[in-house]
This record gives sequence, C-alpha cells and structure tokens, in this order.
Amino acid sequence: MPDKKLLVSLTYLGRQFFIHLFKKYILFQKSPGMDKFLEYYRDDRIIPLTKDERDRYPAFSKCVVCSLCDPVCPVFAATDSREFAGPMDIACCLSRDLTESGRWPDPFLSTLCGACDHACPEKVPVTEIIVYLRRKTRINEPENLPAFYREAIGSLERGTGVFGKAAKAVTAERASVLYWRGCREAAWETNRTKKLLDLLGVKYTTVDEFCCGALPSEMGLDYNPSLVKDRIEKSGANTIVTGCPSCASALKSAFPDMTVKSAVELIYEKGAPNSKPLAGKKVAFHDPCRAGRSPEVWDSPRNIIIAMGGELAPLEREKGTAPCCGAGGGLLEVNPELAKKIARIRIEEIIASGAEALVTTCELCARNLASAVTENERLKVYNMVELYLGGQ
Repeated sequence: MPDKKLLVSLTYLGRQFFIHLFKKYILFQKSPGMDKFLEYYRDDRIIPLTKDERDRYPAFSKCVVCSLCDPVCPVFAATDSREFAGPMDIACCLSRDLTESGRWPDPFLSTLCGACDHACPEKVPVTEIIVYLRRKTRINEPENLPAFYREAIGSLERGTGVFGKAAKAVTAERASVLYWRGCREAAWETNRTKKLLDLLGVKYTTVDEFCCGALPSEMGLDYNPSLVKDRIEKSGANTIVTGCPSCASALKSAFPDMTVKSAVELIYEKGAPNSKPLAGKKVAFHDPCRAGRSPEVWDSPRNIIIAMGGELAPLEREKGTAPCCGAGGGLLEVNPELAKKIARIRIEEIIASGAEALVTTCELCARNLASAVTENERLKVYNMVELYLGGQ
C-alpha cells in the first residue's frame, strides 16, 4: 500500500511546481542580473557573511516548495498572503535569486512554534531561517524593526531584561535549589512559582536576574549570558526551578551539568492536591510548544488533571499535532491582535470539544488563550500551577 504521507507530499510538490512555472514565466520578470544586484547592494549595505552563516546555507536552501509546512502554521491560518506569506515562502526565499532576497515575508510575525520544522520532509530548519532573517534585518535595516524590538534592545543594553524589569533577589540564603523568576514573570509581577516552592517546603536561593537569553535569541538579538552564568554559578545551587518553559529550555542548554526543572515538574513529583478542584468538569489540556514534544511531557499533565477529578476532553489537535497558542516568538508583543486571533481559533476548537475548563502548563499560553474567550462563553482557563495552588 503506498505511503499516505509520500503521496500527499508528491501531490503538493506537483502543484507547487506548476505554480512556480506560472509565476516564473507569466507573472514575474526575469532576474535583472548582476548590475541591478550591485546597484541595490551598495558598499554601505553589504554585510559579510559569518562562517556560521556560510556553514548553514546548505541547510537553509533545501526547500523543495512542497507546501507541507503551510497547513500546520498557526499564523498562516489566521492571516492572508498579503500579511504573512507562510513558512514555505520564508523557507525558499534563500534559494532564490539574490536580487529577491530583500522581498521575504515579515519574519517578525512567526511564533517559532516549530510545527513547520516537524512537517518538513527535507528537514529544512525554517524557524532557524526566521531567526536569521530577523538578525539580518536588525543589522542591515534596523529602521524596519518592530517597536518592541527597539525597546527590547534598549532594555538589554541597560541590563534590565527584555521587558525593562529584571527580577531582584528575594533571599541570599545558600540552598541547593535556585528559584529563577524570569523576565515575563517579573514584568507580570506574579509569584506563583515562589508560592509553590513555599507550599511544598522547598528551601531555595535567588540571584539578581538579567535574562536567560531565550527571547533575545528568538528575536535575533545579540546577547551575552556571561553575567547570568556567573551569578548562577556563584549561588552554589545545583538545581534551577522556573515557572517559564522558555527559561527552562534556555537554562538547560546553558547549564548542562545542572538539573533544571519547570514548576509543573514539581507538581508531577508531588502528585495532585488532596482536594479535587476539577471534580465533575470536562477538561481540555493545551500542549505548549515550549514545553516540548514527547510522550512524557504529554502524559504527565493529563494524569494530574485526572487526579484532580477532571474528565479529559479529547481535542482534534493535541500532543504532537497541537497548534501554537499564538503568543510565542515575540508575536504577542509585536502584534497582540494577531496573537489573539490565533488563540481564538484554538479556543473555538476547545469549546467544540465540550470542555468547561482549559488547563495548560505555560503562563504565556494561559494568558493569550484567556484573552480570546468571550464574556458569553463558559470556559475557564487555568495555568496548572495556579490550579494546584487553589486546590490546596
């Protein structure tokens, strides 16, 4: 029996091939050639490629224009081609004639959820390409950066984190556990992870934070983590606990010899609270992109929901096929209305499942999804840590 995925891929490939021919010979003019290229790229606009960029170009240019990435893109589903042309157009832009390299789609509208990377049969690193284009825009055409990017660059230069407010140490006591608050939690002024640590009786220490580097890296900004690494290493802790999945991922990469846990992992280890805050409720679980895509990450929160008395509401798209909430990759800050529009698509899918409550393990997801619930809809959105604290 023919492989279904292969047949779909070949169908898309054939379709895109004929579209390519139509555009090339009917809609598009031929390349203006080297003279036009040199005219456009004046001496003051030429930016030499680094060795890393040269090394990555073969991977960047592997797109075969099969279009398998577009259907899984949450931004593409919520926009039209005039606003965001989709991951396929971004992926193939570096394979085009150099004179077209300035015509790529807006790379700042991606959530960097990674769904396109997983869908690509050629393993083109689309999200890496997007970050690359963001970086090149910052270097070549800084005037085209979104306002949030310019504000973030200023905040990082002042040492106050991406959002202009770095978390300060709340205790200098020596402990094996370091509580890392993160830029977003500091900006939102929430202390759920701290409350969870206190509730569970975990002794912890803190440091004057700066930034873990996750969001600056996604934005294509220059960031030196040495200051943060020095402070964490001097704390004497061997375990880091944070409530932010992005911080957890970045800190795991920066400190491979340390144990890094997200706040919800403490809940998995402890087990459900004695009360049943979800008793009698049909509950949907939203899988955050930043939490990872593995069976362990999928099953643990669902087991806690069941232990809290909830009845799981199966979704059409969940676990490995779960879509992004719309807030990742800096999109919430660059275009909050688009982020909310993407979240609304997900909310409608959740409401259709019959769910009365929605639980997720990412505060960013919880906030964006909650913003898309209308006043007339009876759907309560919970961050699992918030739900756990309320169930005690």
